Amino acid sequence: MNIYIAIEYSRIHGGPVIRYSQHGGLSLDRITREYPEDLYTIKPDLLKGLKLADLLEIGENLGIHEHQHKLLFVVRNMWELFIVRDCTFL
Repeated sequence: MNIYIAIEYSRIHGGPVIRYSQHGGLSLDRITREYPEDLYTIKPDLLKGLKLADLLEIGENLGIHEHQHKLLFVVRNMWELFIVRDCTFL
């Protein structure tokens, strides 16, 4: 199973967002064009950080139950890297 996960700074949302889809291996433009209903966006609170509820929502929307703990570990670490290194896209 391929998935798309990116963390980016969004001017529309006024801060970082996590965008993800079950259609990994495709460009974001193609996912947006062909599968817009399968592209999810969450905006974690910058002051409170990424919550467990946010991580569980990602796993649920992607339909990953068996290896959800691994996905949560990766996304949490991506978020920490994004914040600590002051990234604009990851």
